[in-house]
Amino acid sequence: MIPIVSNLIGSSKIIDNQTVRARTTAAVRQTAAERAGAEGASGRLASAALQNPEFAVTSFLVRIATNPAIAAAACVDCGYPNVQDTDILYVVSDAWDEIAATEFPDPDAA
Repeated sequence: MIPIVSNLIGSSKIIDNQTVRARTTAAVRQTAAERAGAEGASGRLASAALQNPEFAVTSFLVRIATNPAIAAAACVDCGYPNVQDTDILYVVSDAWDEIAATEFPDPDAA
């Protein structure tokens, strides 16, 4: 039972860890640059994130903090997960379209 509690505590601290925030900001910038010019919500998120990545960082941090592999690697005391940048980039890229649709909903889909 203790490892589960530890993962929850570490996961909750990921969002507040400044190094994780910086890595996530870099991943958002990189993904935004790759998706610049895309159609629809994905492209709108890319444009917004290129101008101000902080606009979307918290949404991506939540996805990073709730990713089971990253949460399991998080330090209980500081929230820093010992994971590769590619893991963070994967989570950002994987969540991009869903976060884009939330931030920029299609007005015709109502």
